[in-house]
Amino acid sequence: MDIDRTQFEFSHGRLPRGEGSWAFMLGRNGAWTQFWFNGKFGDALAAAKREARSVGATSIVVQP
Repeated sequence: MDIDRTQFEFSHGRLPRGEGSWAFMLGRNGAWTQFWFNGKFGDALAAAKREARSVGATSIVVQP
């Protein structure tokens, strides 16, 4: 699964980390779905991966 952090890094000047509200875009064949999570980034990414697998997404983009 491809995880793209570049938009977040460009916007914030650092890699995503810590605790907060996290937004992800889950993509498959040009169709995108939003996914939101409140908590630690590691937990958020794990939840986004589970959600991506359940909807058949192949890409995850961390939103700024």
